Amino acid sequence: MYRLEFGQQYASVVRGWHQYNESARPEQEAVIDIDIAPDAPARHYDEADTIRSDLETLAENIPTDDPSHETLERMIGADILYLRALEGEKIDFETYVEGTVGIKPEPVAEAKIQAGAAALDMLLREEGLRYDASHREAFHERFSLRGQRQIRQAFRLGMKTVEAALGRYLEVPDDGLEIEYVNKDAYWVGLLSGDRKGLRLAVNTHGRHPLSRGRIDTIVAHEYGGHAAHLRLWARGIGAGLLNPAVGVTAVHTPYAVQAEALAQNAEHILLDDSWSSIFRALYNQQAGRVIHNMHYRINTGHSPRRVQEYGRRRLPLEPDENVSAASLKAFRDNPLQRAYIAAYNPSLEMMAPVRSLSFEGRRAVLGSLYNRALTPEQIEQTVREAARREAAELASV
Repeated sequence: MYRLEFGQQYASVVRGWHQYNESARPEQEAVIDIDIAPDAPARHYDEADTIRSDLETLAENIPTDDPSHETLERMIGADILYLRALEGEKIDFETYVEGTVGIKPEPVAEAKIQAGAAALDMLLREEGLRYDASHREAFHERFSLRGQRQIRQAFRLGMKTVEAALGRYLEVPDDGLEIEYVNKDAYWVGLLSGDRKGLRLAVNTHGRHPLSRGRIDTIVAHEYGGHAAHLRLWARGIGAGLLNPAVGVTAVHTPYAVQAEALAQNAEHILLDDSWSSIFRALYNQQAGRVIHNMHYRINTGHSPRRVQEYGRRRLPLEPDENVSAASLKAFRDNPLQRAYIAAYNPSLEMMAPVRSLSFEGRRAVLGSLYNRALTPEQIEQTVREAARREAAELASV
């Protein structure tokens, strides 16, 4: 059974660490992503050594009969490694990524990236455009929405579409989703925040992120149909005693990032319609994820920043230059959080991609499992693989 006491102890330690980090190092990114665990007072910390000692004690005392034992073990191990990085310790890239998000970092094959570019070029030819930098201005001129009214209307329509599609697969508690429109010169375009009392989606309308109808639909599918639904179902599971409360203290420097992004990125393919804009943007996001993955891998394995930047700009010809910047690459290498979680995006999408080829019933079964349980990356792969094998066997027997 799940041990409430252990979950509360974990929440107290990590909440205390979160507060310590905000106070001692406000320039660093937050420790906790979204906290949906039950109330437990944050411990007070004056030094990082005490935090590490408490995390190590928790690691040694995970209840052996807890169904989430392996997940908890990986979470706390990631916490300790991330804390060490925050404290300035230099850790080998492969060791760091495997010890935080739980994936061995490997580059995407260039043949796959070339195939993705060819598919996007074929789609753009239908609109009289090409997947080429010389068509960047025309592309954004053709598809970008103008003004707040068009953007907000597109988000309302996207929410209706995704909500209806999601309801075919899962019964998700609906406590509303507050949408806030901001204009910030930042790398993100959609950012989910909040707690177990409610969630908020910030939408960045800055010019470096031109918003088309397709892009808005994929943002809604990703943030609402993926992340928000996942967190709401976890909160319900925790409340019903089906999940250890510890997993509700979510952090993207842990294997949680893989499960969260597997669901959110594939929601862009599963929960949208077959319109040109939805198909193009889902495939574009997939292609961008592969290229960014390789940029992240290269900058962390000794490649020249200038050459990595050139690599990204050649392979993402429709992206504004500021989205493939030297500052982004520096963060990929030097920011302990981005050094970890950027490595989770592409592998998580790829490990769950076979779900798209399953029958509706097959997809519903896998999504029901992945949205409602806390799994390691290996367990996610196994769940998807077994579903695909089971469906293939059923088809062969007909």
